[in-house]
This record gives sequence, C-alpha cells and structure tokens, in this order.
Amino acid sequence: MLGYVLIPTFWLLGILSTEYLLAFTSLVFTYGVCVSVCSLVLEEAELQRFPRARDLALLTAVAVIENFGYRQLNNLWRVKGWWQYLRADQSWGEMTRTGLTGPKK
Repeated sequence: MLGYVLIPTFWLLGILSTEYLLAFTSLVFTYGVCVSVCSLVLEEAELQRFPRARDLALLTAVAVIENFGYRQLNNLWRVKGWWQYLRADQSWGEMTRTGLTGPKK
C-alpha cells in the first residue's frame, strides 16, 4: 500500500524517472493479474466448480478487472482497519433498531 502512495509522490517530486514509474505500475498490475488468474486456474483444476466455459471465462475476466481499482480499495480498507485496531477503536457506532416494518415516519 505504501508503494501506491510513495512511487507517484516521488515521481511528482522528480526523484523517480518516468520509465521507473511505468515499470513499477506495469509490474504491480501484471503481478496482481497473474496471482488472481493463477489462483483461479488452481482452484478450477482441483475443484471443477464451473461446468460451463462461459462461467469460467466471466470469472477470469473479473479476476483481471479486480486488479484495477478494487484491490487498491480493499487495501485502503485494510489499512483503515489496522489503524482503528491500533488505536483500540473497536466500536460499531450507533445502531438503531428499526424492526421488520422499517423506520417510523
């Protein structure tokens, strides 16, 4: 997660070259796609949960797409959770019960 912040910052400050920025970005996304697709291949080889090729193709597409935004958002949520844990902030906040009929008007 720190690399997502520091690498562009260093590039904006002129500490890193554009070639290194592009290489780092390419490497991060390529590695993420490889991990996602390889884990999908291993799971399918072992469990064979998807009998239709269309379902497997859709799942492969989602495994590729998740690396462009969702994975970074997930990392942000993890850092936020760790920060709350380290601060001992383990409250859920105010939970108001509404019942089965919904909120009263």
